[in-house]
Amino acid sequence: MAMPNDLKFCSWNMRGHRNDRLLYLREIMSQCDILLVQEHWCLDSNIHLLASFVDDVHVIGVSSMDDSRLLGGRPYGGCAIMYKKSLDCNISLIPTHSKRLLAASFSLPSSSFNALLLNAYMPCDTRSDDQLSEFTTVLCEIDGLMSMHNCPEYVILGGDLNSDVSRAYSQHTSSLTDFCAASDLMFCNSSSLSSVVSTYENDSSGTRSLIDHFVVSENLFDGITKYSILDHGHNPSDHYPLLLELSVP
Repeated sequence: MAMPNDLKFCSWNMRGHRNDRLLYLREIMSQCDILLVQEHWCLDSNIHLLASFVDDVHVIGVSSMDDSRLLGGRPYGGCAIMYKKSLDCNISLIPTHSKRLLAASFSLPSSSFNALLLNAYMPCDTRSDDQLSEFTTVLCEIDGLMSMHNCPEYVILGGDLNSDVSRAYSQHTSSLTDFCAASDLMFCNSSSLSSVVSTYENDSSGTRSLIDHFVVSENLFDGITKYSILDHGHNPSDHYPLLLELSVP
């Protein structure tokens, strides 16, 4: 029988790439193997900056902005995956249509483990028809990626999904939960080992919500060994880093 591989995943919406955020990436990477980053605000040409203060990591990513156009207003969006060079794995970028979605094939050469790894930064739940349409479009693309890769045996989806599952009347929430149920995907915060109550705190009002998530295929759910937030007082973002410890076959 093959021995399990213990992997540590983190997800963090960093809200920009100022030096304090880049330094904080180093602290998060010291506690995980693979980090999913949202809102890095980098162009495709400078995503490598995410590793400015982190040693011995690989970075792949997508920008939400067009390098060929003059940028007006503040930067926005973007997803990336950072992983340690010492990790015995292969992670290869899969092209996507949506700039809110980063997809990669993830395999462990030492075992037969192959997974579809997804990092998403979903639109805000503003009750706008346009936002809902974009939200469902990203879900449709995830569904298409799962089908294109012959319904991969394992799926790991993480990121700022901008949907609090406690919002019973939210169309975003119902779309997300219905999609996960139909795709045999399970929210990690439903695990008995989860200590996650909220992942985001509004700067002005101080209200908290659970909008960052890890969702895994049903056959990985029992492999969850820990699910928590990293609560550091010097976190420069209004999102807490989310930690998933997973024992994979």
